[in-house]
Amino acid sequence: MFFFKRKQPQLRALKLYSVSSTTRRPAIHRAVLLEAILSMCQELFGAAPTKFDIHGPYGIRKGQRVGIKAFRSKLERRGHDDYYAIDGEAPGSFGFGCLFDARTATEHVYSELVFWYQLTTNTIDVVSLASSLSAVFPSDYGFVIDLPADHFASEEAKFKRTLSGVSLKPNEQLFQWRSKIGSVLQGKVRGLYEYNFLNDTQVEELRSVGLPPTSTLREGLNLLVFSDPDSLKSAQARYAQTMRASFNA
Repeated sequence: MFFFKRKQPQLRALKLYSVSSTTRRPAIHRAVLLEAILSMCQELFGAAPTKFDIHGPYGIRKGQRVGIKAFRSKLERRGHDDYYAIDGEAPGSFGFGCLFDARTATEHVYSELVFWYQLTTNTIDVVSLASSLSAVFPSDYGFVIDLPADHFASEEAKFKRTLSGVSLKPNEQLFQWRSKIGSVLQGKVRGLYEYNFLNDTQVEELRSVGLPPTSTLREGLNLLVFSDPDSLKSAQARYAQTMRASFNA
């Protein structure tokens, strides 16, 4: 009998979401956000990312990346209004990605901030990181997810290197959840994780099904942490059962 060793998580990603609709639109100051992210990289890792991409009319060909000097130069010339996404990384160590005003299947649009790092080489206080980032990125929801090293953090999908570049297997579950992300404003969560960053409506919903109390991270954003795997599994099962019962009612 052969036993296959399960891949251990090597990549940790903090994901924060800001949700807008026709009646609410949190202001995200892109230049301020970017400078805050770069400062955090310097503080946490002792360096800035070395490879960047600007998704929009900034003169970077698809599949290519530029260094920090060219990155800053392009933003200084054109400004921050014309890109829909921006990202940077120190390959094999840490990185970030920002997506702005993505459409959904409803009236809502959302912005996503992903900050990732290698668990094998970095030790980061993700709660402190989330608190700092949410000060410049108005957040309605977030969580921390751990992935194998051969996954793309933003899409939570496994990548494969080919002769022509990198292929990515789509994560359909993530795609479906993003399309209905407006539900977080009505108290729904994507799931339960070791670290959960919740708006007040989500806290009330989880409290109604008997899940543990939360602490306040900042106004309108709360922290729910599961300190051990068993308590997390129990909470996940309880929440899933509640959702099934609600769906079948």
